[in-house]
Amino acid sequence: MKKIVALLVIAFAMTAGSVAKADVLDKIVLYIPNRIVDATDIISVSLGFGPCARIELWCTRPFSFGAGIGVEAKMIKGYNRQYGFGLESGWDTSFMAISAEGKEVQKPIGTVQAVEYYASGFPDIRKKDYAYSTGSRDYWSVGVQGGCGIAEVDAEFHAIELFDFFAGFLFFDLKDDDFTFNDLTN
Repeated sequence: MKKIVALLVIAFAMTAGSVAKADVLDKIVLYIPNRIVDATDIISVSLGFGPCARIELWCTRPFSFGAGIGVEAKMIKGYNRQYGFGLESGWDTSFMAISAEGKEVQKPIGTVQAVEYYASGFPDIRKKDYAYSTGSRDYWSVGVQGGCGIAEVDAEFHAIELFDFFAGFLFFDLKDDDFTFNDLTN
């Protein structure tokens, strides 16, 4: 019995700082749905159709290899809960810490962000595209893109989302993206 009481006290103490932002009731009632959504955030995938040639691998954005060019209509399940469709066009090339790219995502449907990526040199973590909670890209992701002819597949693993998932079991929302009743009523 003492262990259960101690666990409840620890859980309450960890949520005390965020009580002003979300009620304890929100955290308890939406606990399971938030853990499920956090689990789905760990992997991002997209499937594109259109003329393309691309092979890329990366273990964080600065440590990447590959090149590609193409214009695709994509189904996207992306970073920071981007779900939907968009038209992606452009080119990119990278070898370790040196990269160059000119890409755009236009006419998004759903929560996909319309973005333009134009950069060369070392990837800059200060760009809004890499913003922790709102950016369209994860600077620290591990991923692969491949496409030839008329189809392209992208997959990414987000370690920061994995940490957010496990922290959620202790009622700590690392990315501040858990749902509350206010989110569900708006």
